Parts: sequence; structure tokens; C-alpha cells
Amino acid sequence: MKSYSLLPMLPALSVFSACGIATTQDRSARFLEKWNIANNPIRFGHYERNFQKLHLDGHTTKTAWSDTYWPSNRGGISARWNNSNPLDFIYESPTLDAVKGMRPADLAKLSPAEKYDIYVGNYTYPTVRAERLRTSKNDASWEGLCHGWAPAALHFDEPKPVLLKGANDVEIPFGSSDIKALLTYVDAEYNTTPLRWLGTRCNVDLNQHPEKKNTPACRDTNSGAFHVVIANEIGLNHNGFVADIERGKQVWNQPITGFSTQVLGERPPSEQAAPGTVKEIDIETHMNYAVENSAAWNMIDASDSTSSATYLYSVELDANGNILGGSWKSDDRPDFLWMQDAPEFVGEFSKIQEIYKASIATQNAFPEPQ
Repeated sequence: MKSYSLLPMLPALSVFSACGIATTQDRSARFLEKWNIANNPIRFGHYERNFQKLHLDGHTTKTAWSDTYWPSNRGGISARWNNSNPLDFIYESPTLDAVKGMRPADLAKLSPAEKYDIYVGNYTYPTVRAERLRTSKNDASWEGLCHGWAPAALHFDEPKPVLLKGANDVEIPFGSSDIKALLTYVDAEYNTTPLRWLGTRCNVDLNQHPEKKNTPACRDTNSGAFHVVIANEIGLNHNGFVADIERGKQVWNQPITGFSTQVLGERPPSEQAAPGTVKEIDIETHMNYAVENSAAWNMIDASDSTSSATYLYSVELDANGNILGGSWKSDDRPDFLWMQDAPEFVGEFSKIQEIYKASIATQNAFPEPQ
């Protein structure tokens, strides 16, 4: 019940892999824990790296909301999630004449893609058709739009259900998850803002091939770089970011919303520490994130939609106390981290912003039609 890989729009992972961290067979193995080009925190921003100046805990200013990841084997946002007989992939969308004769309770059962096409008055249903082309009932159950949900949950306030009059004077009831689906879709498929990315994707089933855990791609985000990012973005800036919390082939993109760190001790540098390291700090960090849920008409209680991961690792410090790198002690660790600004709603999706703003502005949530 999880998420989809971060796709074609991301940087060329083959380039990152080619610049991977040295293996234990290389002469440079003693520098194993120095972050490489794919793991340098400069890819995220110009951050504070002095360990003593970084906060040991923090949380985002904004609460990330929960929703489904719109699984591909259900048709993505063309799924009639609110219908007991969804007929995903094979239903026929109603004509304008049929829509005008439908009760609000019947309209409420249509998919988010159908509702948007009706709202803009396009009865060729281009959004439905595009989603059916993008997805397949044979897709893996974990594939979906988590790469849109995770950033959208950080970019936008949680929408309320709303009744809106669209093209042809048709009044359309949008549930909270209908609007979340549209925000997720644009963030996943049409966000052209610059992408910041740290780490490389491990595209290996590590349950079947545990011997590949220490290959360059599957060693995952350098722990020192991870600490710099989370302590700056959340500890100092109170901004969230997205992490793939699954180390292996499946990708579980989650919005990261908080952390707390405990210093366990310090020691002299190990043989594999980054050049210039004078000491290593052992750390335990609890990372909080929002999780997926079933689609719902009303807003979802955030307290029911959070989880956490615990990571054990070290950070390596130079003589000035600046973080140079790090090494993981726990087998669990994030695969890669990324951030992207909110998408612009232009062209065929300009009306999504209109729907979203109306849902945020309304004082009272529109009850689900019965």
C-alpha cells in the first residue's frame, strides 16, 4: 500500500551511480564515509554545518496532511474512490445531458479526474483518458502518486469539502480527497520548478539480494549529509522535505515533518572516516513523517496519520566542529531526500487553483451528499 518511484523528471541517476562512493575493494576505501557528489548537502542549500550550532530537534511550521497515494493499479485519480461499484478502467463517464440529470449524491461518486473535467466543461474527459494511459491494473500495488502526494501535503493547506458551480452551471460536490487528488496530480506530473535531490536510488530488492546493500547506490544517503539537511531544514528553517524511507526497490515517498536527536557519545575517527575528521559523534535520531490513508470525504485527523523512524549513525567532525561526513550504524536509513517548490497552476490545470482556494476559503465543510 505504498508509493511510486520518483520517475523520469529526476536527475540522471546513472550519473550519480557512476560517481558512487568507493567500495571496500577500492584503494580509497578508507575514505568510504566522505559524502560524494550525489550526497553533498550543497545540492539542497547553503547550510550551517557546525554541529554545535544545529538544533537537536524541530518540527515543521505546517502540518502535512494525509491521503491515499492514488495507486496505479486502480487508475490513479481516475479511480471512483467514493463508489461501491467503481468499475475502474472500464466505466463510461457521463455526458453533459446525463450530468444535468444526476443527483448530487451520484456526482459525489465520480472520480476526481471526472469531476475536474466536468468542472471545466470538457466532456471528452482528457484527464480521465490521460490517467488511464498512465496507469494499468497490472501495475505493482505499491506504485502510485506518492511523489505528488508527499510534496503536495507540504505545499498546500488541507482542503475542505466544497460544492462549486463549474461550466454549464453544473454544481459539483468535491470531497477533501478529490481536491487532494488534483493537487497531487499536478505536483507529480506537471511541476516544473527546480528539483533539489540528495542521494541515489537503490533499485534492488534487498530481501532477495542482501549482498548488494553496500553497493554505492544502496548504501543510501550519507548519514552526515542527512543530519545536515534535517537539522537545517526542519531544525532551523521549520520546512519539510520528502524522503524515500524504503531502502530497497520499492519507493515510499513521505513528507518529513519533525525530528529529535540524542547524542550517544563521541570517539576518535575510524579508519574509514572522511579526510580531516578529528572525532565522530554517535547519534540516535527519531524522524517523524506523515503516512498515507484511505481517501475520505472529510479532512483526515493528522494524529491518525503520522509515523516515525529511528536511525543510528555517526557524524564526522573536523577541527572546527563542522560535519564532513558520517556512517550508518542501523540497517534502516532513508534511500534519498528531495525538495521542490509548489507547482504553478497554468494552462489546462489553472482551474485547480480556483477549486483549491474555494475549499480553503469556505467556513463550513460541505457535507457528503446522501
